[in-house]
Amino acid sequence: MTYRIFIFFLIAFLGINSGCHDFSPLDDLDVPMHQSKLVVFAHLRASKDSVQGIYVGKTRNALDTANGFVRRADSIFQNGMLSIYGSSGLDTVNATVELFKNNQLFATLTRDSSYQTNLNYYFLGTKLEADGATYALRISATGFKTIESQQVMPPLGALDSVKFIRKGWIYKDLNVYPEAYEFLYFLRDSIANPNYYYATGRNQLGWHYEFFNNDPTINSNILSDRNFSGKSFIWRVFYQNREKFGLRNVYFQLNSTTRDAYLFNQSSSLYFEAHNNKFAEPTTLYSNIKNGYGIFTLSAVSEFYLKF
Repeated sequence: MTYRIFIFFLIAFLGINSGCHDFSPLDDLDVPMHQSKLVVFAHLRASKDSVQGIYVGKTRNALDTANGFVRRADSIFQNGMLSIYGSSGLDTVNATVELFKNNQLFATLTRDSSYQTNLNYYFLGTKLEADGATYALRISATGFKTIESQQVMPPLGALDSVKFIRKGWIYKDLNVYPEAYEFLYFLRDSIANPNYYYATGRNQLGWHYEFFNNDPTINSNILSDRNFSGKSFIWRVFYQNREKFGLRNVYFQLNSTTRDAYLFNQSSSLYFEAHNNKFAEPTTLYSNIKNGYGIFTLSAVSEFYLKF
């Protein structure tokens, strides 16, 4: 009997004391006030490609997931930025997009209303030339600060020839490419200014090929001339064949691009390497947009035709 009385008073005591404690909820995460800014992905090329353009969106609050996010499937320097994707939704920004050449209005880009994502796509109907001109991008929209960026068109890269070596199995980053073509780019680098290159290709119908390298010293498929400035260089690239009958002919494209393109792609590569790794060093994407975020770059394209 005494044992039962003891247990009763013990339970009563614990209940009274637990009721006296103030169990306050965890403090909310301190998130700074959000001020939305314009974001632009703009990589324009002086090439024979007839259609190209830029993508415009806006930043979102860190905890706002109502309309998804912007993601990249591959390098923006492949396919003239056709690999940029936005999540579906209506939360878009209608902007005025202007391109200036040597301080004169060159083109007002037109919005493509068929592009149904939370990014708006604006296409450029006028071809650019590899003329060394200074191009400035200006984008304005209601409720946002006008964003600006400026780039100088780089000179054409000297592509002497392209040689087909073999096809077979290629291993890269733990991936297997069973039907890969290997090519050698023979290029002559200019001693003037640091130069940066990346490789693309297209067939006669305008379909693009995406090349990749297997050299760990080359960052994200963009080649810097740091180690061969002013000299000739042989650059090995590969193509993963996904066509039924294989390659018949290719217009090889040597893209001479800007330093900002190299830095953005370098930071982007580090960002994706740290993605979902909570203990990785934080990486900030390189941006050259005033009053906003994103990237504006230019490339001059040299082509070399190869028939198999």
